Amino acid sequence: MCSTPFHGDKDSKVLSYGDIVLYQSDVNTLLPGVWLNDNIISFACEFLMDNASEEVKRQVAVVGAASCELIRYACDETIIREIFTSLNFFDKEKILFILNDREDPTVVGGFHWSLLVLERKIGRFHYYDSMRPAKTAVAKQLVSIITPFLDTKNVTFTIVDCPQQHNSFDCGMYVIEFVRRALKPTNNDPPPAIIDANYIEMERRYWLDIISSLASGSKHQSLIV
Repeated sequence: MCSTPFHGDKDSKVLSYGDIVLYQSDVNTLLPGVWLNDNIISFACEFLMDNASEEVKRQVAVVGAASCELIRYACDETIIREIFTSLNFFDKEKILFILNDREDPTVVGGFHWSLLVLERKIGRFHYYDSMRPAKTAVAKQLVSIITPFLDTKNVTFTIVDCPQQHNSFDCGMYVIEFVRRALKPTNNDPPPAIIDANYIEMERRYWLDIISSLASGSKHQSLIV
């Protein structure tokens, strides 16, 4: 596949998709060797959810990075419960949390993306980090905040043996791929493609093509295959 290049001012609007507005500066983070920003990850997650099966849509919720930040730094239990209610947290079987390792809420951005997956009814947390040693501080902070809202207090936290990046900038792409696989229904389909550097490079081009086709109004192929 040949990616369509984007031209224009750095912050020119490229695409409106659901609640997400992508600008040129966002799209540029999909170029090789660039760290993905939260807007691109939010777009990818929303697109993947839109293309998921109806069963998955009923059972799964994706909590974006901005909402995770609100949960982490909200000091009032009532506020946290309101956030969870707005996200339909209590109606879902599985919740995916997009995590950024930013530790100071007054500082813009962070350095690393990872994914925390909760099987809500049984209190089982799975942590996906594409860089070892896994950075668990933010994930465990969120687990401690979430646990009082679960039906069970016997929670488990497991670091998943998952594909690893071999550079400092592909973590966001790995998170998108972890989300994609978490949204696939359990069946007898062939195992997914191996996630490695070549696959990630291809997926960067693929997401550029998806955005290009959506921006131009062309039909696009579902990524849930």
